[in-house]
Amino acid sequence: MNNLSKGAKLLLCIVTGIVGFVIIPGIWTAWQQSMGYKTPGVIFIMIIWGATAAAIRAIWKYQPDDNSSSNSNSSSTDIDRHKLDKN
Repeated sequence: MNNLSKGAKLLLCIVTGIVGFVIIPGIWTAWQQSMGYKTPGVIFIMIIWGATAAAIRAIWKYQPDDNSSSNSNSSSTDIDRHKLDKN
């Protein structure tokens, strides 16, 4: 797998931020108000914002392993790496 470029990471972070910070809380607030509640359920919105912030951080720090290119190759390197030297 190739590493995500900074442009792709930025685009994913922007889309995640818009969905998690604006769209989902907006839908939640509208749904709560349509049911007759006066407050939108602040705890749920705080949980969604925290999950969105964690997702953005995970996207930005994502670095896949470059060593595992295929299953057959990675299984043979795992076997070699875990053998004991008996010299």
